[in-house]
Amino acid sequence: MTFQSDYFDVKSLRPSRDLASSRLDDLLFREAESQFYRMCGGTGRFRVVQVDVVNNGNLNIRYRKTKERFRTEKKPLLERFVFHGTKSDAVDSIIREGFKIGGKDVAVEHGTAYGKGVYTAEDPSTAMSYTSSGRVLLSRIIPGQKDVDYNVGGSEHVFVLKTSEQLLPQYVVHYELKINY
Repeated sequence: MTFQSDYFDVKSLRPSRDLASSRLDDLLFREAESQFYRMCGGTGRFRVVQVDVVNNGNLNIRYRKTKERFRTEKKPLLERFVFHGTKSDAVDSIIREGFKIGGKDVAVEHGTAYGKGVYTAEDPSTAMSYTSSGRVLLSRIIPGQKDVDYNVGGSEHVFVLKTSEQLLPQYVVHYELKINY
């Protein structure tokens, strides 16, 4: 699969009631939604109201090159999803330009207790504590080698990535607190 380096698109999706649907849009929504709910610990306090699917050719190429470099260097290629919470205007910048390293490329917002880098978590509740906008980024990650390419941020499920090329923003998950919870 090849990507145009200058291709950028964000498609906003709403939940579908058609459970038998196999439309790509519905499948992409469900992928992001299910990752959010699964990693939230099943609390049921939040509801996904919209998913923005991000397709950024430049970031896609950069991520794939990093994956190939890690493969060549025989680093672990355990791809997974992680969440990142930040202020609203930063979300828009990240999906267009990619993540920036706190303390290196951008100012540090919340400290560097586990080193300079992009702080991400497998569970959305950690990311949600760093935003008030009702949306978090859901990204693919190639962590690589511990203590070389990333640090553990307080738990084995929090990754502090030393380079932004290890992350590919794929979704912006919009959520709200359920009423009558």
